[in-house]
Amino acid sequence: MSGPRSTCLVAVLVAKIEDEARLDAILCGVPVVQNDPNWRCRAWVRDAVNAIAADGRAVGTSELVWAEVEDTAKAFVGRKD
Repeated sequence: MSGPRSTCLVAVLVAKIEDEARLDAILCGVPVVQNDPNWRCRAWVRDAVNAIAADGRAVGTSELVWAEVEDTAKAFVGRKD
């Protein structure tokens, strides 16, 4: 499958995993919105980052301020062009 909906633009390291099972449980708890044409996967990533930050125990060293993560990712995508 190809196209904008299946293309990974960048991978950005945001944290050192301390408890993989806990992180997996957090991420499994972040809902994927269905039947909303305005919803984007970026919203899921934002919600996931916020959930990880709220937990405070699944990761160690991290950058979990969504605005910083998003700005870094956008800047990296811009440099790829």
